[in-house]
Amino acid sequence: MSHQHILETQGFEPGLLRALSARAQAHERDLVRGTNTRIRGLSAVNLFYQPSTRTHASFRWAETVMGMTIVYDTEHAGETSSEVKGESLADTIRIHTGYAPIPSHLVVVVRHTLAGAAEEFAAHSGETHIINAGCGKSSGQHPTQSLLDVLFLFKVRPRLAEPTITMVGDLRNGRTARSLSYLARKAYPGLKKINFVSPSSLAMMQDIKEHLTAHSVPFSEVTNSEEFPDVLRQTDVLYMTRIQKEDLGGEEREKFEELQVAFQLNSESIQHLPSDAAILHPLPRNKEILPEVDSDPRALYFKQAKYAIPVRMATLELVFGKL
Repeated sequence: MSHQHILETQGFEPGLLRALSARAQAHERDLVRGTNTRIRGLSAVNLFYQPSTRTHASFRWAETVMGMTIVYDTEHAGETSSEVKGESLADTIRIHTGYAPIPSHLVVVVRHTLAGAAEEFAAHSGETHIINAGCGKSSGQHPTQSLLDVLFLFKVRPRLAEPTITMVGDLRNGRTARSLSYLARKAYPGLKKINFVSPSSLAMMQDIKEHLTAHSVPFSEVTNSEEFPDVLRQTDVLYMTRIQKEDLGGEEREKFEELQVAFQLNSESIQHLPSDAAILHPLPRNKEILPEVDSDPRALYFKQAKYAIPVRMATLELVFGKL
């Protein structure tokens, strides 16, 4: 079972997701025992043109514990690569694949500001594997994050079959929410509903809503904070995201503090959430979830982040045909 590249979430079917889930859970057990799967002889290039903590670090951890050789790694590619000299993405990937003695034994993990950057790499990578670690904004995706989201839910809520998923925050610019919107219906064929909760100027993009409509997935949009408690009462999975200040326009930036707390999860608002709900967050967070929530048993975002390593391990096995 293999996928040469991981560029978007639309290509993942339920059977593949369950296979990945089983493999990730096996890796998690092996990590505790110290008996990790080794895929020696394979190499990785990590090209991050944007800041990253969890995605970058978890891929490095996964590559390292699996015995891969990390031949090039940077989180400042936008400043230190020849892109600053005008080099195209096509030429960049040609160079990296050209260095590999066996191109099919190399994976390039890329994060970029441009939507479609990973696809451009894949179009010119030959037999080398490309993993999209988050590219673009309002039209981009972050498929490895949404894989983590779904596989983590499979582990912690194994009986969840027909969930109502509520996504909160900057849904206009957040590529994680976009990817999860695509993947949720594949992970849960009985998906009951998706609630999109955001300030009106940061609502989910039209293409996602059209996709859900085309596949008969019910969804609602909430922009009034007074309706937030009612939405929480109907929620099985609460997916919180931060307001992305770096992507706001002038007037929005002036209202940043107000936007951050418009749909805040705190000790009061969490009381409306069902007792068996799961609270996830791709992180980092700002003020959308207060630290006072962290001790609540439904707050699973730090456990979610930790699970990234076994999920990345399964993801790497998938592209190399070793799942």
